[in-house]
Amino acid sequence: MINKKYLKLLRFKSQVQSNKFVYNLISKRIIDSLDIIKHPFENIIEIGINDDKIHEYLISRYKNCNIQRADIVHVNKSSNLKNNLEYIKINLDNLNLVKNSYDLVYSNFFLHLFPDFNKILSQVCDSLKPNSFFIAAIPDVNNIYQLVNAMYRVDMYLYNGAYRRINPTINIEDLIIKFKKFNFENPIINSDTITIEYEKFINLLKDMKSTNLTYCHNDKKKLFEKKEYFKLLEEDFVKSYSNKNFVLDIKFNIISVWKK
Repeated sequence: MINKKYLKLLRFKSQVQSNKFVYNLISKRIIDSLDIIKHPFENIIEIGINDDKIHEYLISRYKNCNIQRADIVHVNKSSNLKNNLEYIKINLDNLNLVKNSYDLVYSNFFLHLFPDFNKILSQVCDSLKPNSFFIAAIPDVNNIYQLVNAMYRVDMYLYNGAYRRINPTINIEDLIIKFKKFNFENPIINSDTITIEYEKFINLLKDMKSTNLTYCHNDKKKLFEKKEYFKLLEEDFVKSYSNKNFVLDIKFNIISVWKK
């Protein structure tokens, strides 16, 4: 079961962090998909606030659109509010979205955090108007596999067992079934990979920390790791995956579907 208090702490910290590098790259992929759509969007909601790229694009393209940006923590950006932009707080158990109210719902690396994805998907479907669009980026099951596998090997060496290190995600094979269940039309799932090279291992760790991928369920390891752990982690990473630089694959799936 997810530790909601710990997740909220992570989300709060992410709101004040300036490093949005990874999220910005994924947002660009979502924008590329939106850019080919000629349909005008008027009422829009973003579920999970991780960066500003998509909403800036939407405001620029659809001058009169109304956008709600929703997260599980309070976002205090009143000084930056525009007439067509509103920040709202949601919870993990129930989105409480108004039915038949949006013509675009989008999300970037957030939907997999909900405990009951079926319920959330049903609520998203109900909130969409006829002839509306839903698009979201969700981590792939093999996301950042180099770092995850290195962590598991170090865990086995130090603890004779492995801890969960990143949050579980949604299995891509199940997504088509879920969309059909809720009567979405012609769902498309595009798998993508962004390969990032780092000169320093510490920079790789900082980027991953900023993405809130840290495992936040109740069975997480209670104590923080010491310097020895990260030293061994870097040594394992170099041995297994590094050449000149530290290479990491950000693997994700972009889900897009129309509600007719």
